[in-house]
Amino acid sequence: MYLSVGTAKPTSENSVYTEGKMHPMLVFAQASSVNEALGVSREHLESTGWQEVLIDKTDRIDAEAIKAAQPEVQSAYQSALKDGSHGMVLQTVQGNQ
Repeated sequence: MYLSVGTAKPTSENSVYTEGKMHPMLVFAQASSVNEALGVSREHLESTGWQEVLIDKTDRIDAEAIKAAQPEVQSAYQSALKDGSHGMVLQTVQGNQ
């Protein structure tokens, strides 16, 4: 399993988030290489209402470390195990990007 960190803008169909604003993202992706994980992460975001995807970093993750993570992260990881990928949009403090 890999974790990609980056940003993306919501498409006009994605009415939950502010259109035109970049949002920080985390994407868990089942893959056998970094390049495959990048593709899976990008595909996941684009298929769930995100555009202008910029992935800053992708690394293999330690499954044991997930056990100590916040419940939301653990849930996203479990969803990725089941579905092949799962993304999380991170909320920013107003005024910070």
